[in-house]
Amino acid sequence: MLGGRYGLPHARTHAVVLPYVPALNAPAARDAERRIADALVAGSAVEGLQRLRRAVDAPQALRDHGFGEAHIEDAVQAILESSRRTIPAPCPPTPYADCCGRPGRGRIP
Repeated sequence: MLGGRYGLPHARTHAVVLPYVPALNAPAARDAERRIADALVAGSAVEGLQRLRRAVDAPQALRDHGFGEAHIEDAVQAILESSRRTIPAPCPPTPYADCCGRPGRGRIP
C-alpha cells in the first residue's frame, strides 16, 4: 500500500516495514509472534527480523526512498481504512503514526 501510494520501491519498502508489523500486532497475536520468533531462532519476532535485516544489509528507512514526515498522517489514514478487517485487534491511530514515523526515520521498532 505504501509503495503504490507514494511511489516507493516494493521490496525495499517491505524490508523496512516488516519488523514494525509484529511490533504493532504482537500483543493481539501472541501465537503468531512466537512462531515467527521461533522460526528466526530469536527471543521475539522483532529481534529476529532486525537481526535478519542487519545480516542482509536491508534498507532501514523509508525516507531514503522518498517517504517524508509530511506523508505520515495520510499514510495512517490509508492504513486504517485498508486494514480495519485484517488487523488482529482494533488500534487507535497513534501507534500507526508511530509505526509509519519510525521506519520513515529508520528507528528501531
